[in-house]
Amino acid sequence: MNGPVQEEELHAFVDKRLPAARHAEIARLAEHDQALRARLDNWTREAELLRAAFAFKSREPVPPSLNLGRLIETRIPRRSVQWRVAAGLLAALSLGAAGGWIARDHHGRNDMDWLTLQATAAHRVFASDTERPVELGPEAQNLLITWMTDRLGRRVDVPDLTRFGYHFLGGRVLAAIGGPAAMLMYGHVAGGRVTVYIQPMASDDTLPMRLVRRNTVGGYAWINQQIGYGVMSNDTGQALHVLANKVRDDMRS
Repeated sequence: MNGPVQEEELHAFVDKRLPAARHAEIARLAEHDQALRARLDNWTREAELLRAAFAFKSREPVPPSLNLGRLIETRIPRRSVQWRVAAGLLAALSLGAAGGWIARDHHGRNDMDWLTLQATAAHRVFASDTERPVELGPEAQNLLITWMTDRLGRRVDVPDLTRFGYHFLGGRVLAAIGGPAAMLMYGHVAGGRVTVYIQPMASDDTLPMRLVRRNTVGGYAWINQQIGYGVMSNDTGQALHVLANKVRDDMRS
């Protein structure tokens, strides 16, 4: 084995982007590690689900009037730093736009499934980020609220969790399947982070809070008045349930 397996290698394994020799090594390791095998199996199922959801749109040509890449390229030199930033934004916009079609046409999963899938994925990506976990920090809270409210079309507030030992770190707007979403992040005085995921839902369903878990990330999710919420952490103990109840109460008010 060429050293310990890194998190990035596991993602590459699922996406079949590893060199053949390294892929085979990790496959052999998973045969003898039940937890690792379950983790890879779960990620593989999620990847297959997303590929299947996007497949029908990938076969359709992009109308010339919606070819944002061509519009951006004509205005920004391709070799510039701005081009790389624009290309990243284009990818995010494309994901959000395609998500609208998926929400209507993909009936294999319900709103709660999509909500928990994306809430746990957002936590997994950003809560572990030591460089830039949020787009706007606590010093720009009012600006962040305005930004999130404008993008989601619903008032978004920042729950106060200080009495639970959590301080507000900031947040960001996300491109999600079905449209825009928002994420708030909190850090605990003893370490560890909690994220609050918020997204408008397509249906009129109101679903009670439930415990959810995907791999190493879990939490509590619910849907109220066409808005989905998820309070996610790497620790799903009773304390997180109390925290989720506080977030739900604050969002209702």
